[in-house]
Amino acid sequence: MNAQLQYSVTARRVSETESRANCKEAELVLDTALAGRVDAFNSVELLLASIAACMLKGIERVADAWLRLPSGLDSPDRPAAG
Repeated sequence: MNAQLQYSVTARRVSETESRANCKEAELVLDTALAGRVDAFNSVELLLASIAACMLKGIERVADAWLRLPSGLDSPDRPAAG
């Protein structure tokens, strides 16, 4: 199976201190002010947050698969199922 992933994000400037990005039904306020904003992500913080989200999602997938191993494959470090 050759599933194709497609992503779409739109961004627009709202004012001289704010921009907004939308994807699906989500919206982020972006810090595009020269002086900075404490209530919005700047571009570096947004990049770091996206990397963190990828890491957390990967860990969650591995942990879920690990916890579903048959009980005969338990490792000494894995909590007992049940």
